[in-house]
Amino acid sequence: MNELNYVPISENDRDALREALKKEIVKCATGRSVLEKKEYHIELKDEKFKTLVSDGELDLAAEIAIEMLEEIKNINKTMRKPEFEELAAKVRSEESTIKKTVLMHGMFSERMKDLIGLAAECMRVGGAYYTFLSGPFITSAIFSAYAVIVDQGENEDLYITCAFFLIRAILKMHSIPD
Repeated sequence: MNELNYVPISENDRDALREALKKEIVKCATGRSVLEKKEYHIELKDEKFKTLVSDGELDLAAEIAIEMLEEIKNINKTMRKPEFEELAAKVRSEESTIKKTVLMHGMFSERMKDLIGLAAECMRVGGAYYTFLSGPFITSAIFSAYAVIVDQGENEDLYITCAFFLIRAILKMHSIPD
């Protein structure tokens, strides 16, 4: 099997993507603010939600989304599409949401686990809320992004699509339905 030799995103591309991610989210601003946080109405798949984040949190969420994609490319060096499809089949066949989450989380590197923790910190979630709601959600979102980009990490269109998906997923970690 050929080894995947992904090239990390360049600093110029990283900066441009971070700004594009933030610009897309800013389009969702309602104009309402609570303290230093702005309210955003965001859509992720068929679900609409509201979230409150500061400019700094939005910047950090964009950076985390990009870092998660870079780490997906690193994980893909050792877990290629056939192995991933085998794992995905196990996840789909599992009835317990907790067991599904554990299976998905098991493929993550320590770096990815750290990024998930950073996303939780950025979005101000923890405790039972994180354990039962936002943690499984972001785990599933990363798993879904991996399913799209596996063995295709250098496909710029897929990379950008996954980046937009992941920033929305990060922002959904602390949200209410809209």
